[in-house]
Amino acid sequence: MVASLKRLMAPWILKAAIQKALSGLPSSHTLNRVFQDRLTGSLDLDLARISDQLRRAARHLQAYRKIHGRLPGNVLEVGTGWFPVIPLGLHLCGCAEIHTVDRTQLMRREDVQRTLSALAALHREGRLSEALPGFLSDRAARLAEMARDLGRPGKQVDEDAATILKRFGIHYEASSLEALALSEGSVDLALTNSVLEHLRLAEIELLLRELRRLSAASGVASHFIDLGDHYAVFDRRVEVYNFLKFSDPVWSLINSRLHFQNRLRISDYRRLFEVTNWRTVEEASQRGTQADLAPIRLAPRFRSYRLEDLLVYRSWVTLAPNVP
Repeated sequence: MVASLKRLMAPWILKAAIQKALSGLPSSHTLNRVFQDRLTGSLDLDLARISDQLRRAARHLQAYRKIHGRLPGNVLEVGTGWFPVIPLGLHLCGCAEIHTVDRTQLMRREDVQRTLSALAALHREGRLSEALPGFLSDRAARLAEMARDLGRPGKQVDEDAATILKRFGIHYEASSLEALALSEGSVDLALTNSVLEHLRLAEIELLLRELRRLSAASGVASHFIDLGDHYAVFDRRVEVYNFLKFSDPVWSLINSRLHFQNRLRISDYRRLFEVTNWRTVEEASQRGTQADLAPIRLAPRFRSYRLEDLLVYRSWVTLAPNVP
């Protein structure tokens, strides 16, 4: 049936329609997992995916090192996702205390095991340093040992994802930031990885204010923001600017709770950083060209933006707290 539908409509529209339908059902995240795993292949933990995530972990750490010249003592990640690649990457690089939180529990025990096995395979093949320069070999060896232990036949499944991660100094909560019980001013490095674009504007503002409260006066926030149409990853015939042509009413019919995209532009994020008492230390944005955007007939919402803001489809932003 899915194959027949693919012939009738663009793959990205089909995916959006299915996720929109699933979002209204009980256990929608569980159903979406089955859909992503078995039909779209979006949960494949291949070499390219895990290497990309490790490079991001290294870049988040570099944002802190460029300012302070050392590793952060206490790291907070918001948005763990399906696989704990980034927190494990931070551990491998020497971070001692890592907190990671998701408002919805996506990660399962087997996802942690798959991540450990993939990292161990990279280390065994001598390819871990390609994506994660500066990793500690003793920590990689211990991680590989853990992966072997969890994969032994007949191994009792007596530990959940959070318990396994705690062995690496990683504290995982599928709840709110408050569940981590972090004290004000205790976080050295706060980071998000392709998370902000999936939140509503008011949610982003609340999150940034909370990260500001938790961050030390010398703290750093590092955000990777994917401002392009995420359906372009799934359907190569779609450009990263595709969603800019839809009016808000039309986009609301496409946009789903399971794959929400806020369509904010980089100037919107700059304003959010400013009003939540952060100052921008560095912004490294990727932009397309005017010719890339030319085929898109912009929806009214986007016609007031400057061209250079519309062209940004990815951005790395390093922030520091505004201190009186």
